[in-house]
Amino acid sequence: MGLFSKLFGKKDDFSYIAEISSLISENNPDVMEKINLCIGHPAPYSVQNAERYGERGIEDVYDADNAEICWIGMVDELAENGYLFSADYKSEPEDILWGLSQLKSYHLIEKYVPDIDLTKIEDAEALAQEINLAVSGAFVCMIDIDSDSYELIIVTHEVYEKISVIAENNGHSIEIF
Repeated sequence: MGLFSKLFGKKDDFSYIAEISSLISENNPDVMEKINLCIGHPAPYSVQNAERYGERGIEDVYDADNAEICWIGMVDELAENGYLFSADYKSEPEDILWGLSQLKSYHLIEKYVPDIDLTKIEDAEALAQEINLAVSGAFVCMIDIDSDSYELIIVTHEVYEKISVIAENNGHSIEIF
C-alpha cells in the first residue's frame, strides 16, 4: 500500500491499542498523546519515527502494515515512558531484573524480588516465571511483537485479564510466562 492510499484511504480502527496503552500506563497523558497520534495517523507517525522502526527491522515504513506500525508504536511509547522494558532473549537475569526495576509499575512486584535466588535462574522466561509464582496480585507479562526480544511489562491481574483479551480479539498477544 502506497503512502497516498495510507494518507487518504480507509481509516483503520486501532482504538484497541489506545485502550491497552491506557490500561498499562494508567492513562498517562504523555503516552496517550503519542498513542493517539500513532493510531490516528500511522503513516506520518511512522515516517517521523522511522529510525525506531528501523531498529526493529522495519526498514521501509511506507510499505509496513498500519496494524504493525501501531502495535510497535505502542510498545515503543510504553518503553519510552517507563512502562515497558525490552530485553534480549540472551540477557542475564540480573540485567532483566534491573530493567524491570526501572519500570513505573515495579512497585507491584518489588517486595517479592529479594526472595528470588538469581543463581538458579538461567534466562528471561525462567525469571519471569519465578517472579509470577512469588508475586500476589500482579504479573510480569510479555507483549508479543514477533521478535526474539521480550517486551516486558508489569501489570495487575485485573489489567492483564483485560489487555490479554483485547489483544487476542485483535490478532495480537500479551502473555504471562
